[in-house]
Amino acid sequence: HDLAAKSLERIEKNSGADVARLLPHVRDVVSNLKSIFAQMVKAQETVGFDESQGIQGTLRDAIYIAETAASDLSWLTKDDAQALSISLSTLRRHQADFMHRRSIESRNAFLAETENFRSIVGKVIAADIMKASVNDAVKFYASAFQSWVAETQVVASNLELIDNDTRELIPVADKIIRSAAEREVSASGLLAASQAQTRNI
Repeated sequence: HDLAAKSLERIEKNSGADVARLLPHVRDVVSNLKSIFAQMVKAQETVGFDESQGIQGTLRDAIYIAETAASDLSWLTKDDAQALSISLSTLRRHQADFMHRRSIESRNAFLAETENFRSIVGKVIAADIMKASVNDAVKFYASAFQSWVAETQVVASNLELIDNDTRELIPVADKIIRSAAEREVSASGLLAASQAQTRNI
């Protein structure tokens, strides 16, 4: 941002009135880009720059906890254990699909399957403490996934805004470049005329 501001100052000092009129808008866009970029970096820090950081780390831990809780279902009947295992696998599939394609259908399917998992657990005949451990694990998993979705959408939204603002600057930059070229040609012509006049004296 500081480099861009200094460049705009130099342009303003060496440009004509036509370019000077464009610069206030350019400064506004550059300032807005700085603000948006700061928001994007903050959101990305919240998400985590790799799978061990931020919400990504929480999501990884939540998946591990859910899979660990579902790995010992010996207190369930074979059919109930199989139903919960299938439901958890379905959750993982919808999560992976959303992370790959950012499909709203996958996100909705994940949420629906979360409710299905809870429904299966609710119908199981077993001690409440055992049911709660599995339910809480998947609830934590679903919450971490929702947090990841929300923050990555903030990052994506800010990236889109940065792209839009950058595209907005392109035609303005083209005008500035054309104006600079025209001024250079004009200056070269004046210099050549001056040199010719000097030789004739």
